[in-house]
This record gives sequence, structure tokens and C-alpha cells, in this order.
Amino acid sequence: MCVCVCVCVCTYVHLHIHTYIHTYIYIYIYIYICRADRSSFPDKTEDEKKLLFKKVGSECLVGEGFTCGDKSSVKKSVVGKHCTIGANVKLVSCILLDHVTIKDECQLTGCVIGANAHIDKLCTLTNCLVGDTYQMEEESEHKNETLVEDDDE
Repeated sequence: MCVCVCVCVCTYVHLHIHTYIHTYIYIYIYIYICRADRSSFPDKTEDEKKLLFKKVGSECLVGEGFTCGDKSSVKKSVVGKHCTIGANVKLVSCILLDHVTIKDECQLTGCVIGANAHIDKLCTLTNCLVGDTYQMEEESEHKNETLVEDDDE
């Protein structure tokens, strides 16, 4: 049942990204009902699991293929499959869809990041929506913005 709810929520986020505040409500309800436990990270060895549990809070859901760099932390967030988090990254109350890359030294708070998005190093995002396949430049700072690729290109 937990897996089905997660798929439905992620689909809801993908299809209705502009209504992310409502999604947060569903995500938080889901997180507190089905918290991550020691059986998480099925694709990792026991040593890898121990390292990840130090970086990922118990109130998080993380998809398979997740990698996380040194001195990074993930709190109150949902992370999709095959996401890559660089070193010294802080994620708080975020939703990352599948195949998201966040480079070193980034801070994201209250953000929804679309599938296949790429956040370059030294970026700071607060309460932002980032569309699918968006490529964010290095050292970007955004607050309360919706960021999507231009259709004109």
C-alpha cells in the first residue's frame, strides 16, 4: 500500500505541479503514516545503508538508486528514483522527482523539482517549483519562483 500511495502522489505532483502546496499536505500525511525505516534502500549494502541513514532523516522517503555526497543532509523530503545529491547539500521539505541531479554546496528548502532537472553547484532555492529537464546555472539564487524551460528555444 505504501508504494502505491507514493506513485500516486508523485504522479499528482508531475501532472499538477502548480498546486504543490496541496501536494505537500498529501506528502506529509504519507510520510508520517509510512516513515522510512531500516528496511529502506533495498539496492544498498549494509555499510551503504548505515552511511545513508546518517544523511537521510527518518521522516523521508527515498527511491532506489539514490546517491548522496559527503556532509549532505535530507530532511522531511521525498526523493525519487536515481537521484544524485552532491557534497554539502541541504534538502529540507522538498520533493524531487526521478533522475534529479543536485551538485555540491546547494541549499533547497520547500521546493518541488521536476524529473531530469539539473541544479548546478552553489545554488540556493527557497519555495520554488522547478520544471522537468530544467538546467539551473551555477550560483543561482531563487525564492518563491517557478522555473521552467523556455518553449521558444
